[in-house]
Amino acid sequence: MRRHMPFLIKLCTVLAFVVLVPLSAQAQAVASAGRIVLAAGSVQLVRGGAVSPARGGLDLRAGDVIRTAPGSSAQLWFQDGGMVAVREKSEFRIESYSYSKDARPASMSNVTTLVKGGARVMTGAIAKANPDAIKVNTRVATIGIRGTGFDLLDCIDQCFQDTGALANSGLYGAVYEGQVVITNQAGESDLLVSQVFYVASAVSPVVRLPVQPNFLAEPAAEGGMGKSTEAVEAPDAPIEAPAAPVQIVQSAPVETVAQVRLPPPQQADVLSVPTVIFNKTDQGNGSPLDSTVSSLSFQSAEYNPVTSERNVENFIRGMKATYTDGKLVAVTYPPIPNFLGYVIKGYTARQLEGGSDQSVVAWGRWADGTLLIGGWSGSPNRITPLTLNANQGFHWLVGDTSKTLPTGGVYEFNLIGATVPTEARADAAGGWAVTGGKLTADLLAAKLSGTLNLYLNRDQLYGFFDMKFNSTSALVAGSQIGIATAVDRTGGSINICTATCNGLGTVMFYGNNPAKPASHVGMSYDFNTGDYFVQGVAVFNR
Repeated sequence: MRRHMPFLIKLCTVLAFVVLVPLSAQAQAVASAGRIVLAAGSVQLVRGGAVSPARGGLDLRAGDVIRTAPGSSAQLWFQDGGMVAVREKSEFRIESYSYSKDARPASMSNVTTLVKGGARVMTGAIAKANPDAIKVNTRVATIGIRGTGFDLLDCIDQCFQDTGALANSGLYGAVYEGQVVITNQAGESDLLVSQVFYVASAVSPVVRLPVQPNFLAEPAAEGGMGKSTEAVEAPDAPIEAPAAPVQIVQSAPVETVAQVRLPPPQQADVLSVPTVIFNKTDQGNGSPLDSTVSSLSFQSAEYNPVTSERNVENFIRGMKATYTDGKLVAVTYPPIPNFLGYVIKGYTARQLEGGSDQSVVAWGRWADGTLLIGGWSGSPNRITPLTLNANQGFHWLVGDTSKTLPTGGVYEFNLIGATVPTEARADAAGGWAVTGGKLTADLLAAKLSGTLNLYLNRDQLYGFFDMKFNSTSALVAGSQIGIATAVDRTGGSINICTATCNGLGTVMFYGNNPAKPASHVGMSYDFNTGDYFVQGVAVFNR
């Protein structure tokens, strides 16, 4: 406790100042997200690409980045009463911020990104009014809020244990008030007060630690991150103390400084296994597709590694499906007059993810081996298998195509499964994931729309994306329905789709149960990042 006292005394002084001093006219500007309360040592404020020394009293806005040098720290106050203490050797960005005491909770937002280093977060009025509006993005996971306070430290070769040994790279965190929700490609996990956690990578599950690491327990004002192998460039000019008292008003009550003291964790070492429904095998309810129905059809998003062509509009009706060990291994288009038919089949290619649901639809991605892709693999008399690596994909959907649709009404569909999005290029890299999605079909207005949530982690950079899609053709049972896609980056550090990335795709209704016709929707899609196309399939259930 004694080693925490200097930090607590400093924070008490700051909080007292915040409560007593009135807000200036400039701070009341709509664009203001808050203020820099304290900048100790060498701290930079980056705004619109311009870098300047940070000091107490400066305004904060959405898009601002705070950088701290070794031995330096910063404390940020937000209009809703939340505060963030940024550790040394760190970079913290305000992605979006919207708050007013009279605003509807749904309109409030505070999304930030810990680009590197560490921070201590204390939430304010937004978290109480609308917890889902608070998110902290990191390199390996997103932290959701349930009215709380917590520490985060992303270690990349700069965190040292008491023995002097280098700590494993990854995100470390501790909850000292309330609850957090940690989400990444491995799923979602909840942590409560006094629990400590570790996430090794964007695809790793959350591990609860029995003991808080010493480098995480140190308060930000005292450094506490051990020796460093990485330097942060100092500001171009020395930090200046404000000429006049900092004029900041408390927007939401800060109850007590004692909240920043982190209690010792009591949780045993238990591996938290999150629930995952996307980007893995055995999605859906597992009921195999009924391959005997006459209306069985096929749609796909595919890539030809020989010609570098892509396709997201393929549709074949009247397919025969072949199963082995509960997995679809081939679909056959039967011969008809003037056409010998062909087989779409995986030879050494594996089904890397996929599933089936309610005997209505099945889906998956074949890659990492050889396979046949219809006409791209040659004529029926001279078939040449194609080879896709593990980061490429032949994405397929096979299902009982709906013969009729309800005549009216608005129907909501939830995402139940998807393939890992892949890049249609020879040197395709991995790292994409589908993290959620919804679809709405207004059958009376004959309109369809929805959102697919995407995530990318690559080369220590990451991004969160929303893919909006809308129908561009009539909603007709038994036919492909064209869609237009528009992808925007909503957070993160990777420089992809910062301006809207557009693409196309198709959707189709599946299911002919009289009690629930058109129970499923299958979607194949792509979008253009400017350098390459990304494509995949997803399935929604009503």
